[in-house]
Amino acid sequence: MIIETELIGARARVIPWVAASGAMLLMLAATHRHGLGVSLDSVVYVAAAEGVAERGTLDVPLTGWDTVAPRAPLSHFPPAVPLALAAVRASTGAEPYAAARWLNAVCVFVTVLLATRPIAASPFALLVLLALLAGPWFTTMPLWLWSEPLFLLLALLCVRVAV
Repeated sequence: MIIETELIGARARVIPWVAASGAMLLMLAATHRHGLGVSLDSVVYVAAAEGVAERGTLDVPLTGWDTVAPRAPLSHFPPAVPLALAAVRASTGAEPYAAARWLNAVCVFVTVLLATRPIAASPFALLVLLALLAGPWFTTMPLWLWSEPLFLLLALLCVRVAV
């Protein structure tokens, strides 16, 4: 009985790390050749990150036709991704798109780790969670330079702190 409990405890400690590492490696492999997908949101995040890194201002070069200023404050998009990209660039010197790929990889790793740790001892709960994580929403979002991977991680951290 004691040995069985120790095996379940050991499995519960190992499974989250294996699942998180696997998810991160899959994400890095999927983006190895062509990098992250880029959309208008992505361009705004990178431009704002460059503004923070180069000028210390959270602004973008996207302005209206009636504006004389070459840059406008970042007001329509969330600032966390540009600030995180600027921090990675400042600390490593990495190009913004490469920094975003690694930021998404870390977000995937920590999200899966935090999501699987509390339920790793329950095979059914773990199976349900892994099915949700293997769904189209979670498997495609980290492949784009969007705010969703960081948002999901921060939301999960808030839930874990609150519960």
